[in-house]
Amino acid sequence: MPILALAARHHQVGLETLERLSARPAAVRRAVLAACPGVRGVVVLATCNRFELYLDVADGGPRAGRTPRGPARVETEGADDDAHAVTEAVAQTLGLLLADVRATLALVSHPVAHLCAVAAGLDSMVLGEREIAGQVRRAAAESRVDGAMTGALERLVSAASRAARQVATETSLGALGRSVVDVALDAAGLTPSGARPAGTRTEADPSMLTRCVLVGTGSYAGAVVAALARRGVRHVDVFSATGRAAEFAEPRGLGVLSTPEELTTAIAAADLVITCSGSGTVLGPEHFAGAPSTPPLAVVDLALRRDVDPAVGDLTGVRLVTLRDLAGLAPGLGAEDLTRARMIVDRIVADLAGADRALAWGRDLAAARRRTLDAHPPHARRRLHAALHPASARAHAAARAGDRRA
Repeated sequence: MPILALAARHHQVGLETLERLSARPAAVRRAVLAACPGVRGVVVLATCNRFELYLDVADGGPRAGRTPRGPARVETEGADDDAHAVTEAVAQTLGLLLADVRATLALVSHPVAHLCAVAAGLDSMVLGEREIAGQVRRAAAESRVDGAMTGALERLVSAASRAARQVATETSLGALGRSVVDVALDAAGLTPSGARPAGTRTEADPSMLTRCVLVGTGSYAGAVVAALARRGVRHVDVFSATGRAAEFAEPRGLGVLSTPEELTTAIAAADLVITCSGSGTVLGPEHFAGAPSTPPLAVVDLALRRDVDPAVGDLTGVRLVTLRDLAGLAPGLGAEDLTRARMIVDRIVADLAGADRALAWGRDLAAARRRTLDAHPPHARRRLHAALHPASARAHAAARAGDRRA
């Protein structure tokens, strides 16, 4: 399975760089397919943590090698040439300097193992984050719509999804249920009971439940609403700069803010504001003019491309939390669980490598068997076919196990 991966991750580059790279994933996907003849398929994974491209490359492109029993690795011969072609397409599409893109997007040495670890939440800003597995599936779905998925990429994404499920069920990551949103709500002081954020009014009063304003209606907004519901927050008003608030809010029983004036009024009465639209600056200091200076208003900006003007954080009575703040707040995971999670990923990667070997050897065996059968008269072919079957089955099993002596 010749898979090439290029990646830029939050712990390697700044969030501003990730923002620029992640601006137009669909355009990047189409540009790479159009500009790189050696690329048969591509999945673009663009999140608040990372910008990554997974590419199914033709035999004449980068060489994907394997250890005798280990996961796929990228051999540098040939890979650099196609990587340069891909980064050139990315740079042209996004209007970035080619040198900057090439300095930012790095070849991933073991792409299969990497995506499995990513989907399982082992390579995230928040270790064990819940959203990433769904983001991988959505990235694959978008590639299917564009006709950019191949059998090799489908098997890769399927393996990554298995890794995510097994790590969630066989380690404490699933029980913890952490996510970027959960860490953000913790940072904002929102308790699991849905009481007002710490320091706001009287949490003991059951009538003092949190009033939340949500800006954004994309897939991440759904994750925010789910996280708020888990904490007992029911009073949520939704605003969308693109006019999609009613479409998103009404099926979920949420309030709708139809105008900027309604948004400003709702913020004045809110205890918590969460933004995740990613459409650029939506909230500025003027939106908080009517908000009381005490108790403090928690404002959480979850957009990679900031929704909230940084000047809002300087206002008296406003506590602004951004993605940059969250990177240092996520709790860790025990060594035993980490070891177990990595063992699960290693096993799934080895299984996929075996399946790929079996598939490749199966094609070669089928071709050889056809040639052998064609060389004999029709009346002898049935007996010859039966005689060849046991040897073919043994070779198939040996291929899955990685036994090259078969």
